[in-house]
Amino acid sequence: KDLKRLLEAADMEAIDVHERWLVDHAGARDHRFKRLNDCMENMDLQGAAEECARLLRPLEAVDVVVE
Repeated sequence: KDLKRLLEAADMEAIDVHERWLVDHAGARDHRFKRLNDCMENMDLQGAAEECARLLRPLEAVDVVVE
């Protein structure tokens, strides 16, 4: 959710947070995250924010805390 908040604010810190996420989480390069990763690689923060929101929507629907 921190990444989503940073992306929505078009905060360039989102790039560093995304890079750390890629390093820290083996599943970050899974095909499910391809659009998010592509947007980040192209520095399309708006597109990445939209994709991040789409990915989180099912979790938010069941009120799961995501950190």
